[in-house]
Amino acid sequence: MLAYIARRFAYMVLMMVLVSIASFIIIKLPPGDYLTSYIQRLEMQGQRIDRSEIEALRRQYGLDLPPVQQYTKWIWGVVRGDFGRSLQWGRPVADLIGERLSDVGDAIIGPIGLVGLVILLLFF
Repeated sequence: MLAYIARRFAYMVLMMVLVSIASFIIIKLPPGDYLTSYIQRLEMQGQRIDRSEIEALRRQYGLDLPPVQQYTKWIWGVVRGDFGRSLQWGRPVADLIGERLSDVGDAIIGPIGLVGLVILLLFF
């Protein structure tokens, strides 16, 4: 039984690695990146961005690194619970996920409590 659990755990880890690689590749497939589209949006609004600022942002977000190093940096951050900063919201992604999960928790816990109350009132 222990061998079966160990084998299933190994398959799970392998599958997680393969899915993370596939996700990373799919994100990298389209031409350009979010920073490029963000800069274009700012330029359409009439703001000019210095080349040095663009290069600083590329270095800050690791977009100047080769894809293998980008993946390694990304997966190491995920393992540590550091999902990076959202370019769109300007906040840590972990904070944004936590907020959404608490909203989902509130949406689930409320109806469960109501059903429990109804069952309590009907049957006891």
